[in-house]
Amino acid sequence: MSFFPYYENLTNKRELKLIKEIQQCGHTVDLLNILSESFVHNFEEIEKLPTGIIEQYLNTYGVCGVCEDETGKIVIGIADLMSTSYYNYQKGDNVNITMIGSDRVFNKKVGIDCELIFNNSTRTPTIDVMTFSSLLTEIDVSLDKIIKMTRYIKVPIVNNEKEKIQIEEIFSAIERGDLKAVTSMKNDIEKLMSAYTDSSDNDIKTIELTDVEKSNNIQYLTLLRNSLKEFFYTKYGHSIRNTAKVAQQSKDEVNDLSVTSLILPTNMLKNRKQGWERVNKLFGTNYTCEFSDLINIEIMRTEEPEEPEDPKEPETEENNNESDA
Repeated sequence: MSFFPYYENLTNKRELKLIKEIQQCGHTVDLLNILSESFVHNFEEIEKLPTGIIEQYLNTYGVCGVCEDETGKIVIGIADLMSTSYYNYQKGDNVNITMIGSDRVFNKKVGIDCELIFNNSTRTPTIDVMTFSSLLTEIDVSLDKIIKMTRYIKVPIVNNEKEKIQIEEIFSAIERGDLKAVTSMKNDIEKLMSAYTDSSDNDIKTIELTDVEKSNNIQYLTLLRNSLKEFFYTKYGHSIRNTAKVAQQSKDEVNDLSVTSLILPTNMLKNRKQGWERVNKLFGTNYTCEFSDLINIEIMRTEEPEEPEDPKEPETEENNNESDA
C-alpha cells in the first residue's frame, strides 16, 4: 500500500497532519506487534486464526468474547456488554460479540452461551500503546524540524517580485537537478551571479534563518527516543538492561529489574488463563494461553544462579615482597 496518492491535492496543513497521523499509526502498530509476541494462544492454531490476532484485540479493546456460531463452531470476537460494565458483570448479562474480520454480531449471555477474556485485572486496553506512540511521534516531529533547521541555506533578499520569481525558479531547478537559463537585462544577471559574493556593490543581500549548531540536539532526541522504547520493552517483560549492566551494579540488581518487568505480563497472563478456563468449562474445550518463548527466555535469565566471584588472595608481607622484587 502506498500513502503517496493521499498527498495529492492536500493543503500543506492537512498534509503535515496526515504525515503525523501516519507516523503515530506506525509506532502504534510496532508496539502492538511487540506486545503480541508475549503470549501464545493455541486457539489461533486450532481454529486457523492469524497469529497474534487475539492479542491485538485484547490490547486494543481490553476484552474478547468467545461463543459458538450458528454451526456450533467456537469463535472469538470483540465483546460489548449491553446491560452492565466489565467491572461488575453478572452471569446472564447480555453481550454483543462482533466477529474478528467480519460484520457478524452474536447476541449472547455471559456464562450461559458465551464467556469473556480480559486483558488485565482492570479489564482495560493497554493504554501505554497510545501514550508511547504519541510521545515517539512528537520526538519524530522534533527531529524532523531540527534536521531541517540544520540545513545551511541562505535566504536572498530581493528588490522586487520579478527578482523573487527568478531566484525561486533557479532554486527549484537546482533542487530538481535541472539546468536553468535566465532571460534578463545584463545588470539583473550580474545581480543574480553575485548573490553570494562580496565583489559587487549590487549584491543581493541574504539572511541565514537556519542554524547548523542545532544538530547537537539531534543526538539527545535520538537517545530520548531509544530510552522511551527501552522503557516500554522493560515494562512489558523484555528487560534489555540485562545485556547492558552498568558499573557498580550487581547481577542481583539487574535481575531485580527483570523481575519488575514481568509484573504486568504476569498479571496479563493470569487474566488470559482464567478467561480460557471459563471458556473450557462452558464448552468442554481445551484452549490455553502461555508465555511466548521470548518471555520464557527472560524468566530463565532471572533464575540463573549468580556465578561466584573468584576469591582474592589476601595480601601478606611475603606477597608484597615478591611484587616489589
